[in-house]
Amino acid sequence: MTPRDPGASKSGRLIYRKYSSDVDNYWTFEVGFGASPALDRFAPGFTGDEIFQLDSQALVLGYFFSTKNKKNL
Repeated sequence: MTPRDPGASKSGRLIYRKYSSDVDNYWTFEVGFGASPALDRFAPGFTGDEIFQLDSQALVLGYFFSTKNKKNL
C-alpha cells in the first residue's frame, strides 16, 4: 500500500509453489493486480498536476527445473 491523496494505492500478488524432488524443481502459479499513481511528464502543457493511475494485472504459470549437474534452466 502506498499513501496518496485521497486514499491509498494498492497492489498485491499471490504465489503458490509445488516442489518436486528438491528446491530447484517446482511448479509455480502467480496472480497479481495493482494500481499506482504516476506523472505524465511528457504530456503537452505539463504542469506537474497530471496524475493518473497505472493499472496492472499478472498471471504466471511456470515450471522451474535443474539438469543432472544442477545447472538451472
